[in-house]
Amino acid sequence: MMAWRILIPRSIPSANAHIVNGNHAATAYRYRAFRNVWAADLRTCKQSLRIPDATGKRLVTITRMMGKGQREYDYDNLVAGAKAVGDARKPPANRRGRQVNGASLIVNDDPKHVLVTYTQERSALGEPGTLITIEDVL
Repeated sequence: MMAWRILIPRSIPSANAHIVNGNHAATAYRYRAFRNVWAADLRTCKQSLRIPDATGKRLVTITRMMGKGQREYDYDNLVAGAKAVGDARKPPANRRGRQVNGASLIVNDDPKHVLVTYTQERSALGEPGTLITIEDVL
């Protein structure tokens, strides 16, 4: 079974942050910009690690690495805050005439194609970040 580890030096935001929470146009714009940053980082890591495009089911673990002074989020807050990371893993698409960037690390985010686990742990270096582990399922 193939497995890859991607470490991004950016922390998952709280779902209470205005980037991921809200329902008006300004929030939607900020969310798209945030998702595009994650997609660009994931594509770069995918290329450097030579991770092939997903063709089947993958197991994905998203770990929020807490930096010095950061506290754990409650589980719902963690999952909602990681939405942009999840959306950035999907293949690029064109939706309603708008290009949606993606990294093709998963085929789709439905249960048939991906099983996702969310965790949090203290960073050994004291710096915040996000660790994404991807494994092919045979």
